[in-house]
Amino acid sequence: MTENVVVLGSGYAGAGAIKSLEDELDGEADVDVTWVSETDYHLVLHESHRCIRDPSVQENIAIPVHEIKQPSTAFIQDEVV
Repeated sequence: MTENVVVLGSGYAGAGAIKSLEDELDGEADVDVTWVSETDYHLVLHESHRCIRDPSVQENIAIPVHEIKQPSTAFIQDEVV
């Protein structure tokens, strides 16, 4: 029977959980991982102040979800209520 794991949010906890789960599961066929977040990027918050001085920095501190997760992890961009 396939187990379903859902991770909510793309902040530090969500992104960290995805990386840990993917490393631990290492492609196990009986586990489906789904990541749900309102945004499709992880924002490196401790660097956000740099955008005030140099707006081009935003490209470097907003990491797209597809650069974090493995292809086997499903991603849904939506709000959870």
